[in-house]
Amino acid sequence: MPANTLGLVLAVSGGSSSSTIKTLVTTPGTNEVTGTAFINLESSSKSVVLFRPDTGDATVIDSYSSPSYAPHFKRPYTVDDRFYVSNKFTDGGAMTVTEYGTDGFNRKSEWGTQTDALDPGYAVAGGEVYFKTGSTEQWSMSRGFYNAPGDYVRSLFDSRSDSTEMTRPKLGFALVSGGDTLYGAKLPSESDPITGVFLVNPSTGQPADEYLTAFEVEDWETYDSSSWRNMVISDGMAYLVGFVDSPSGYKIEILAASLSDPDIFSVYGFDMPSSAVEVTGFNSTIDADSGYILIKPFHAGGDRSKLLIYDTVEETSQIIDAGFHIVDAQLLYVDQ
Repeated sequence: MPANTLGLVLAVSGGSSSSTIKTLVTTPGTNEVTGTAFINLESSSKSVVLFRPDTGDATVIDSYSSPSYAPHFKRPYTVDDRFYVSNKFTDGGAMTVTEYGTDGFNRKSEWGTQTDALDPGYAVAGGEVYFKTGSTEQWSMSRGFYNAPGDYVRSLFDSRSDSTEMTRPKLGFALVSGGDTLYGAKLPSESDPITGVFLVNPSTGQPADEYLTAFEVEDWETYDSSSWRNMVISDGMAYLVGFVDSPSGYKIEILAASLSDPDIFSVYGFDMPSSAVEVTGFNSTIDADSGYILIKPFHAGGDRSKLLIYDTVEETSQIIDAGFHIVDAQLLYVDQ
């Protein structure tokens, strides 16, 4: 992918897109990518796809099947200029995370858990993976103790066996990566509408006492239920998104707050583009990179092929139709 080009990394389900579809070609027995080849996706396949809105080209990074007796999924995750793909069974179990280079999309390294882990919800920061254990209690042979549901664990990305259980914090929060720094986000609720971002001690997993930035969501009852459910950090800014249903259609509010200066705070409010007809709701997961914000609307009839991209620099929004049934999506904007 060329430098300074917006890319979308999609987890997709089902057959081919109307775009040009390629797949990576690797040297047998290695992870070295030597080129691409044109393909047709099977209607039952699942894939992780790099999609370029500027050209409409789609390149399959990884394609796989998921039988009913062993259902699993792959989910993309991007942090700044780094690109990861997680692989996890849907009914509980271990999770692996693979990093891909963004210059040629070679597989760089792979990390995995020995216990059931929550996905989404993990974070990669400072060369370590931070995650919460899943819904079952499991014995860890390498560490010699049981992991209870909801435990916080950290592990070196380059050494999956080198992991440490951290003390469970008194305050529940979402783990958020800011590249080399681990953050926590206290997400708002109707009963407690205060939200904010704080540093998390990477060794203990404990949150700092003070917020780096904080704000209160007012008029909670006016927002769609998927509002404010996810926070993402990019380029030193924290982003949250809310959705308001009005007689003329959905309106979107993006909160953008600086982590270095609490006085730097912006609110971007806009109507859905006219091309976004019959929007029925939104996926709560968002992403951000280099001033672009990704939002996933739901359309009538089960259409999951369209994404909304908001440019905070130009303050413009556009609907992008990738042509796939999109299960999950992330932004990738490589600065070089």
